Amino acid sequence: MKKLLKTLSLFSLVCIFTLLLSAKVEAAPKNIHQTGDSTTYVKVEWDVELNNGNFDYQLASDKDFVNVIKQEKSNSTYTYCNNLTAGTSYYFRVKGENEAEW
Repeated sequence: MKKLLKTLSLFSLVCIFTLLLSAKVEAAPKNIHQTGDSTTYVKVEWDVELNNGNFDYQLASDKDFVNVIKQEKSNSTYTYCNNLTAGTSYYFRVKGENEAEW
């Protein structure tokens, strides 16, 4: 897992990204980063060499992803994490749709 920590104006968002390799290496997310500096949301973006599929992502309140706040599929290489609480740490991970495990 790769850890990314960025302090925002009123809270910090801890993003943990699990990057797993598969037969479709070109679809594996990489260069994952967050943009935006708001008190209630951040935009999380990732790059792929060839966007030929969908992605699964999760936002959780714990590093073990037991308490998942948001879980969705996307054909885009970004998402907005909304309704965040100041002073709270959050954990984010993304994988290619065809990946077996996080």
